[in-house]
Parts: sequence; C-alpha cells; structure tokens
Amino acid sequence: MKNVIILINMCIVLLVMSIATVRESSTASVADASSVKQVSLSSGVSGKMFPVSGTSTEGAFTPSNSIAEFVFDISEARIMDREEGRLAEQRATSRALKDYGALMVKDQTNMLKDLSSIANRKKLTVATVLGEQKTDGLSDLHQLHGKNFDKKFVKMMIIDHKRDIKTLEKATTSKDADIQVFATKYLPVVKSHLAKIQTIRESMD
Repeated sequence: MKNVIILINMCIVLLVMSIATVRESSTASVADASSVKQVSLSSGVSGKMFPVSGTSTEGAFTPSNSIAEFVFDISEARIMDREEGRLAEQRATSRALKDYGALMVKDQTNMLKDLSSIANRKKLTVATVLGEQKTDGLSDLHQLHGKNFDKKFVKMMIIDHKRDIKTLEKATTSKDADIQVFATKYLPVVKSHLAKIQTIRESMD
C-alpha cells in the first residue's frame, strides 16, 4: 500500500514538472516572437520600410518618399536636357537644332523653377548637379562635333523625352495635388519636344 502511495506521489510530481516546463517553453516562444517583430520594425534605415512577418512591403514607397523621388529624379533630368540644349546652341550644324537647343534651355529652366517651388513647399530636395550616369552621358556628347554631334544629340533627346513622358504620365494620377498639376501642365510640353526633335531627325535622313 505504501508503495502505491509513493508511486502516485511520484506521478503527481512528474506531472507538475511537465506542466511547468511546457509553460516556460511557451513563454519563451512568445518572447522570441516579440523580439523578432521589434527588430523587424526597428531595422528601417533612412525611412525605408522593412517587412514584418506576415506583411510584404518589398519595393513599396510611402507617398512622401515617392514624391521626393519624383522631384529629385525629374529635376536631374531637366538639368541634363538643359545642358544638352546649351551644347546644341553652340555646336549643332543646323539652325533647326540650334533653335531646338535654345528651346530646351528655356523650357527646362521653367520646369526647374516650378519643381523648386514644389520642393520648397514640401521641404524636398531638387537635384543641383548631375549624377554619375548622366555626367558620363553628357561627357560623351562633349567629345563630339559636326554631324556626329547632331546625330548623338538627336538620339539622346528622343531617349530622354520618351523616358520623361512615361514618368509624367504616371505622375498625372498622383494623389499629391502639386505633383499632379505639374505633370498635367508639362506632359504636353514634353510631348511637343519629342514631336519636334523627331521631325528634325526625319529631315536629317
């Protein structure tokens, strides 16, 4: 009888210890999960969004980041087109291309002014110099003269304008009123630039 009682007591002790172990393990798992989530949330750098378990933000931008990127990129493109225009005024071999270069300087300068106004209101940054890729492209154009310059300039203008048209078309649907107004205003301008340079290219063939 004593042996039976001892055996029962031992079973009870083992059961209690097993329950305690399970509880500790569960608590540790919850703590670990909480820790992982906190690391995920705090691992953002420079305002970028990083996914927490069960969510996906890969490639996503907050509205403010999207606007900031648009303003910076489109302003850098305006500087590039303006500088290409200045070169055309100096080096193009035809009056049509020289006049087109002057048009680039005038219209790109106006676009930069409007972008700067938007950036000032929203405390965003506009480009003031060209990045490495565009600097290299402009440098290549600097090396050319005569007909070779004309052909390269026309080719670069067509590529630039087609890219800008795509960017501005997307921006016309922006939820930001300033960006939408800017894109809607200048999309027809850039389309007219593309049409004019394409006409000039046809006359060169």
